[in-house]
Amino acid sequence: MHQVACAFVLYILFYSNVSAINENDGDNLIRKHGGFFFSMPKTLSAGKNETVCLSLHHINTPSRVLVDLKWKGHHFLTERNLGTEHTCFNMHVPDFDLIEPQYVSIKIQVLDGNQVQSAHNQDPILMYPKESCKIFLETDRAMYKPGDLVKIRVLCLNERFLPDDSQISEIKIRNPMDVGVFVWNNMSLDHGLVNLEYPLVEEALIGKWKIEVDKLMKTFEVAKYVVPRFKIDLIHPKSVFYKTNSINITVCAKYSYNKPVAGTAFVKIHDSVNHMKVLNILQEMENGCAYFDISKYELNLSDISKEFSLADPRIFLHITATVTEQGTTKMDIVTGKSEIHVKGYTLKIQSSPIFIPGVPYEGQMKLINAITDITGEVIKLCYNLAIKKSWNYFKNEECRNYTVPEDGIIPFKLWPLKNSVLHIHLDANSINNTNIEDSFLAVRLYSPTSSYIYIERDTNINKTCDTPFQYKILYTTDHFKEGENITFYYMVKINSEINKLKKIKHTVRKHNAISSEDSKSFLGNEHRFVKFGSSVDQFVIKIKMEKIVYKFQILVYYITKDGETVAASRTQEVKPCSYKVDAYWNENQLVPGKSATLTIKSDKQALCAVTATDKATKFISSSQSQNLNWESIIKTMSQHKDGARSSRTSCISNNKKILALHQSANSTSMRNKRHVFTFSEDYDSYDVLNKFGVITISNLKIVTKPCYSGPLFTDANEAEFMTDQYNNDIDETSEVTVRTYFPENWLWEFVPVENSTQIHRDLPHSITTWTTNVYCVSTKDGVSFAPQTEVISIQPFFIQVITPYSIKKDENFYLPINVFNYLNYSFPIRVSIRLTGNLQLTNPHSFLSTSYCLKESSTLTHNYQISGTEVGIAHVTVSVETDNQYALPCGPDTIISKRDAVLKSLIVEAEGFEEVQTKSALICSSDSEPTNLTIWNFNIPEDIVLGTNTTIVTVNGDLLGPTIENLKQLLTIPTGCGEQIMASLAPNIYVLRYLNVTGTLTPLVKQRILRNFKIGYQRILNYMHKDGSFSAFGYYDPAGSMFLTTFVVKILQQIKEFVYVDQKIIDKGIEWIYTNQLENGCFDAVYHVFQDMGGTNTERSTAALTSYVILSLLDAGISVPEEVQTNGKYCIRSQNNPDKYSLIISCYALFRLKWINEGTRFLERILSVSRQEDYMMWWSSKDDNEFHASDIEITSYALLALMHQKTSTNLAHAHSVAKWLSSKIGPTGAFKSTQDTVVALEALTTYAEYIQAHVLDLTVDLKTSNERHLVTLTQSDRLKARRIPLKMSCGQIEVAVSGRGCALVQLTMTYNSKNLPKAQDFKLAVDVSSVSNVDECSVRKISPCVTYKGSSPLANMAVMEVSLPSGFIADRSSLDNLIQSGNYTKIKMFEETDRQINLYFTKLDKSEVCFSFSIMENTKLDYRKENLIKIYDYYNPERSILQFYKLANNCTEEHIQEIDEKGHHTSQLNKTENFLKANDTKNNIS
Repeated sequence: MHQVACAFVLYILFYSNVSAINENDGDNLIRKHGGFFFSMPKTLSAGKNETVCLSLHHINTPSRVLVDLKWKGHHFLTERNLGTEHTCFNMHVPDFDLIEPQYVSIKIQVLDGNQVQSAHNQDPILMYPKESCKIFLETDRAMYKPGDLVKIRVLCLNERFLPDDSQISEIKIRNPMDVGVFVWNNMSLDHGLVNLEYPLVEEALIGKWKIEVDKLMKTFEVAKYVVPRFKIDLIHPKSVFYKTNSINITVCAKYSYNKPVAGTAFVKIHDSVNHMKVLNILQEMENGCAYFDISKYELNLSDISKEFSLADPRIFLHITATVTEQGTTKMDIVTGKSEIHVKGYTLKIQSSPIFIPGVPYEGQMKLINAITDITGEVIKLCYNLAIKKSWNYFKNEECRNYTVPEDGIIPFKLWPLKNSVLHIHLDANSINNTNIEDSFLAVRLYSPTSSYIYIERDTNINKTCDTPFQYKILYTTDHFKEGENITFYYMVKINSEINKLKKIKHTVRKHNAISSEDSKSFLGNEHRFVKFGSSVDQFVIKIKMEKIVYKFQILVYYITKDGETVAASRTQEVKPCSYKVDAYWNENQLVPGKSATLTIKSDKQALCAVTATDKATKFISSSQSQNLNWESIIKTMSQHKDGARSSRTSCISNNKKILALHQSANSTSMRNKRHVFTFSEDYDSYDVLNKFGVITISNLKIVTKPCYSGPLFTDANEAEFMTDQYNNDIDETSEVTVRTYFPENWLWEFVPVENSTQIHRDLPHSITTWTTNVYCVSTKDGVSFAPQTEVISIQPFFIQVITPYSIKKDENFYLPINVFNYLNYSFPIRVSIRLTGNLQLTNPHSFLSTSYCLKESSTLTHNYQISGTEVGIAHVTVSVETDNQYALPCGPDTIISKRDAVLKSLIVEAEGFEEVQTKSALICSSDSEPTNLTIWNFNIPEDIVLGTNTTIVTVNGDLLGPTIENLKQLLTIPTGCGEQIMASLAPNIYVLRYLNVTGTLTPLVKQRILRNFKIGYQRILNYMHKDGSFSAFGYYDPAGSMFLTTFVVKILQQIKEFVYVDQKIIDKGIEWIYTNQLENGCFDAVYHVFQDMGGTNTERSTAALTSYVILSLLDAGISVPEEVQTNGKYCIRSQNNPDKYSLIISCYALFRLKWINEGTRFLERILSVSRQEDYMMWWSSKDDNEFHASDIEITSYALLALMHQKTSTNLAHAHSVAKWLSSKIGPTGAFKSTQDTVVALEALTTYAEYIQAHVLDLTVDLKTSNERHLVTLTQSDRLKARRIPLKMSCGQIEVAVSGRGCALVQLTMTYNSKNLPKAQDFKLAVDVSSVSNVDECSVRKISPCVTYKGSSPLANMAVMEVSLPSGFIADRSSLDNLIQSGNYTKIKMFEETDRQINLYFTKLDKSEVCFSFSIMENTKLDYRKENLIKIYDYYNPERSILQFYKLANNCTEEHIQEIDEKGHHTSQLNKTENFLKANDTKNNIS
């Protein structure tokens, strides 16, 4: 403020003793004292000084100028001494901390001797918040699958295209629900660049994701899609004349490595109004293409104009092309459309919307979109004139006929017109086709002195900014004398900034506006509004750019003696130029896996961004590239800040009453009264300057055109045609199907370059073309792009092997070996196979190698039939090489040896189903610990599947050892719904807390835990509702769940200390929870709680659920309002005769609510109903001798209550409870279900933190009847698990420990069984059938029926696991249909894995639920074994049923593709045709 005050005092002192002349003082003073012309940008940026220009006219120099910027009453001055009559300088703009744009005002004062000339802005000026740089984003691809890695590159440039290394405060990723899932903060840049990576989780939401940087947003798509093997090019006419004799359609298919596809092409054609008969045509492709000639009789379009009376009806031919690849029967589809026209071409008048009186008006007509022969066509062009008023047209229309030349362009010229002509109205129509026409309106350029300038465009449109541009400046000379000198000024605006202001003095040489030869070329006859006698002159301006430019504008003006500003402008698009950058691969084609060398050359020292992407990225869609290029840079740079809309009256009234346009629109008068409006029918220098994009402040005449005076319009839009021209053409392009292809990115890195650099990288093994883009950023010279280059990764011939994911032992499958030959000659090959020990050829008489004559440019398929003999991972190695021993003639005499080999893996599984038995014990040894010996009897059933049994003893030196080791795959059951995701995430928090307390956290473990946090956070967002709640199945549920919302809020609040979590998610969830607290103090269960928490299956609210909510919020460190806590206490205290679950969780909640007396009373009741045996204590939810998953949960809550009140008695009880819980730990560190695992691990972590042992020195002695093992545990390896396989499968094992410390010892027995256990809680039946009678083997339908028949009325959430037959995959569309039909199938969600499908059900009742889904064969097998379906209660897995199902083995060798002597598949054409006919409805596109 002190600086502002000083500047204002200077301003007062400087101008206190001079006389003032401003813009309101009149024309006489302007002629007497001169004037000034000040130009500045329409918008300002806070803190950025802007270039402004000033020209003085009849003002003596030296002089001084003061620029006064005013904002909210504060003045900021820029002062400049002027030694010349024109100059450009920087205007000071203060560095305000703005959030929104603000209006500012500018006043200009020029001191000439003892007088001041002044003017202020009459158009509004906006000042925008400070912008450090322009942000550019690119990703390595446009589309990703869930689980992919998103690669992001950020480039920051200022307006001069130079890099800005200031930090970027925040870069955010948002999912399709607009929730922030990840943030990078305060990212540092190098040369304005930074590379980032974001891993998508496997459950990433499908849809459009966003990357946000500052105000810039870029999207990428996440989708589940099938990877096409090739790209189809559908070549067809975009437009079809309805009288055409035929149309030609070409279907071509190419692989990404530029080789043609061998196979068949099927074309389906129909029209959008069902006028023609649907055409289906199938052809075999030659050299990758098929050609279709469709006659006019097949199209049947000749009478379409009779049926549709519209002049040009919108009717389309829809074309669907399907290509089936030979050898694999892989198919892909592309669609297109051709518009049917009743017009043979379109007529367009192309001319300037402005005409200059006294100068011939020139333009052209152009015939575009010609789909017929235009030879001999005649076009009639007429024009009429509006005289003085837009509605007062000249009665005599002038016309002329023109014969269309070959290029379809017809130039025309009109007579020079008098100043009284206001508009020219042009009408053109075809003589032969009355429905083909166009019209055009040109508006007068107005000058009260008939002074005009016209800039003739530089005709070389391909110039770059480093070459000079030449413009011819034409001007009228009627008011000048021959030889008179005129001072012209021209201003250049580059991109969005004023660049310079120059002066040119020119001597007038008058020339007639019309030459003697012109009269013959004018349209029509002379008439009374033709103006003769005008004279013109011209001169040339040459401009050369000196920096990176994509667009510049030139403004030429001069000031008349009367002070009128005469101006013209022209915009020039420029191909950007910068320093030279080049990049090329030293070899254009290489073998996959070989080292490739990329050479990068740059004229300047720079940091270069290198991207190499699979060419198949272009298959994905026709959208623009994700990579940066000059086009994308310019598009962003050209997005200027919007100037404020001016309310200035830009016309001169004739002293009649001025009426605003919006007022006239509301008039109801019947008489067309004449008023003066605030708009004009003309175009003048003010419009020129406004279009040029500057604010002009001047005391000279700029606005000269008269305001409109005429009838009162009833619709404001009626006047818009007077000054504006709009192009309303619709460019109807061919329909393009978006292709969902998985493009691979190879290179995504930065390379520093000084003159020239080479990088060497190994090519991936993919056979494709790698499209390579390189751009460089120099600190001094900005950004520059190298031409795109490619390297092809291909072999002269190669093989493709497709294996199933898994087979069962003793099953046999067909392994197709596809051999591709892209050489132009034949040669003999030998196909060989090598198998690991657990695979063998089914036929012992088959050969491991076979020879063929591989034809030129062809594909050959050979099948091996293979059986699995032993369980385990198997490997198949296939090689193809030149057979030098081939006996028959094949190819040239001399052949260079060639070879290719592929290694594939698959799993050989055991039949039956896996069973796991685990025994666990926490065994301690110390001076005071009497129990240090445990004896287990173990026995594996005799009727198991042979070779599947294993018995392993695991010794851990830490109670949480198995949990820590298996954090990534803690739960062996499916975890596909919201609650299970959180159950998998929560243990990471407890482990991290425990390792931190014990000082055993390693960087590797921490990194793994933080990664799990990020993944879990992203996954749970899929289950969020718009109101902030969460439910098990997300948007498939009608409302959120109180239990899950509380669980999510607790976990997210706890992990946000370590990873990014959008705080709005937590706040919204808490708000939802509080909103659903009932009057009785209990929290409403709202939708459902799958696990019965103290009666939630039958009651709306329970004390147990309320206790859980209170505990979760307090555990998360959330400040719970006192009112919420008090009401919760009332709910918990008021329960009558609670069950054990409610009693125990309420006890813990009362302690946490600091109601100690009531909590102690509850604890006494708890201890009285406990069970005790062998120094262990636990609680059972039911009064039976069975073990239930809920027993673990309630025992864990009891342990937490005991650990909250750490009396000596309670700690003794806690030790007994912990021993019992440790005996129930599974081999992965989890328990029986999800919620019991979460609560038990939280309780054990709390216990382990308290009793943490700082000394571990134990010897564990393992003894069986025939073997003994000694294991030593020390403090340094307490987290390392020791696994000892036992040789015996039944007997007794003694486990003894000695020393100091505790060890968790587990005995795990695993085996496969075929004996189904008896089921009491579910009934299950399964039916399997074929979907089609065309091919019974390819697609099968599985139809299960399930009924719940347990003791309770409802089952909890149930899961059905369906293992897939070998060589089959699920049909995703049929699974999606199950979800859409969830009301009667009760299926809420499904998961797919490589081996099985998991279906999630809401609560099942006693009614039968039946449904069907399809599976598709992708590998042929002769014989398939039984497969398992299992359904169980998720929270009580002991409630389950298992059932085998089997496919009919009626698929014989006739379904296996054979090859003939030419290498062609014998029945492929017929099979393709049958398949397409059977699925014809799938290809209908309307």
